[in-house]
Amino acid sequence: AIEALGHKMGAYHVTKESTCTEEGVETSECERCDHKETKAIAKKAHTPGEAKVEKEPTCTEAGKKVTRCTVCGVVLEEEVIEATGHTYDDGVVTKKATCTEAGVKIYTCTKCHDTKTEAIEALGHDYGEAKITTEPTCTKAGVKTYTCANCGETKTEAIEALGHKMGAYHVTKEATCTE
Repeated sequence: AIEALGHKMGAYHVTKESTCTEEGVETSECERCDHKETKAIAKKAHTPGEAKVEKEPTCTEAGKKVTRCTVCGVVLEEEVIEATGHTYDDGVVTKKATCTEAGVKIYTCTKCHDTKTEAIEALGHDYGEAKITTEPTCTKAGVKTYTCANCGETKTEAIEALGHKMGAYHVTKEATCTE
């Protein structure tokens, strides 16, 4: 009996290139028969592309900036872009405030057209100084009237009666023996 020669393996050559998602394969063939041996080639590292904004931030929602592998598209890095917040204009008065009622001002976001409403405080009356509309007498009260400079509304206030201011006594009838 003649002993078996054993395989005489040739050099390994790449039969399947590795990628960033799959291992590759190297194969060696016996120079004497059809026997083949294979070994794995490690996966390649991902190839990062340029970071790109995949979702723009809005006034109320965060956006997203992503770096992907240029070969397989897998996400390698993800960065949150904070929401921008609203940028409101100077507002438009839709109802003017009066002396007794609040007004309304509406602001609109210049980016997304969201609106917010703000109350404008009532002005309050501006009565200024009172004018005497009825002079008081000794026995009757007088009246002073206040008029609002903004709306013309009036309010009154009583002025106390002056009361009598008695002078010095003098004789109006001489006394007699019987009277």
